[in-house]
Amino acid sequence: MNRFHVILLLLFFSFFVKSQNTVWFLNGDKMNLKSFTVDTTKLLITYKNKRNKLKYIDIDNVFSLTDSTGKEQVFYLPVRMEEDSDTFNVEQMRSFVQGEFDADNEHKARLAFASGIVAGAGGAFVFSGGLLFWSPIVPLSNGVVAGLTKPRKSKVIKLHPERADDEHYIKGYRESARGKRTGAAIKGGLIGLGLGILAGIIYVNVK
Repeated sequence: MNRFHVILLLLFFSFFVKSQNTVWFLNGDKMNLKSFTVDTTKLLITYKNKRNKLKYIDIDNVFSLTDSTGKEQVFYLPVRMEEDSDTFNVEQMRSFVQGEFDADNEHKARLAFASGIVAGAGGAFVFSGGLLFWSPIVPLSNGVVAGLTKPRKSKVIKLHPERADDEHYIKGYRESARGKRTGAAIKGGLIGLGLGILAGIIYVNVK
């Protein structure tokens, strides 16, 4: 492949990426759509998936939609995020959503996952025998505890020093990271619980 063909290929992919319609969700998720329609009456974004099946997105869950020309339509309406908190305007929410997105892609909840495995296996051991029905209590409790923790503000700033003064970005990052820790702890707990039960069955059979 000569240089001319390489340039053409790069231009094609560049155009393809830019021609995507991008939906930004309030939870920090992002979705690319080939085509869509907006129903402002039903408050829905309609699109077709890869199987050509019609799908719907509730506009209440969407921050904005940017079409293939780069034109952005913001659906977010300023609301209070928490009791006694300030109302997030559009730009503040944009920062918050970007923080959620970055945390979802960067934050590795390895410790929460490992603690979940230990808690799950421990639950299977503690509630072995006739009490096995109660064994999920331990990993689920661990998941709740993991959800009470967030990465330190200083850690977020170290990762993104350009966002040091952006409180809304930092808040979005920390909230999303907390959610990932909860999910990782519960996932690890289910795996640990399964391994604990399996180990118990094997032990009983070889005893």
